[in-house]
Amino acid sequence: MQLKILSDRRGDGGGIAYLVKFSPPAGKLIKLVAVARSDEHVYILAGGYCNKAGEQLRWPGDYGLNPNGHPHSAFIGEETVNLAVYTGEPDEVLECTVIDPEPPLLGTDPRTYTRIQDIGTLYHGISQDCHSERSEESHCKTLHSVQGGDPGVPIS
Repeated sequence: MQLKILSDRRGDGGGIAYLVKFSPPAGKLIKLVAVARSDEHVYILAGGYCNKAGEQLRWPGDYGLNPNGHPHSAFIGEETVNLAVYTGEPDEVLECTVIDPEPPLLGTDPRTYTRIQDIGTLYHGISQDCHSERSEESHCKTLHSVQGGDPGVPIS
């Protein structure tokens, strides 16, 4: 794991920001276990995170938040670069080891997640024909199409 400090304002009551590069050996995974000592914002720039079998779950453009005190873990199966921004002290790293991937479970497909850039592409493609409003029943903001048909897609 390589770290490059981008900003360190902890002396002024602020946080610290890093570029973090993980480079697992071919055919291996890096297992990372940590506890957030302040809110941690992570944005994947290259590579991504995977499950114990090495099946990719997170991609470039994905964002995650680990709140203060939150125990969390990650598996990294390919060279990965992320931006990590802490509101105070960085994580307490409990484990950072190189492991062999586990065999995938029979009959299961890797989990998939909607990527942030896909949502952005979808939003920009339809935003000309949409408006947002707050639903009185659910107090959730909903994106509605002017052309009708779809009851709306909840957004936060």
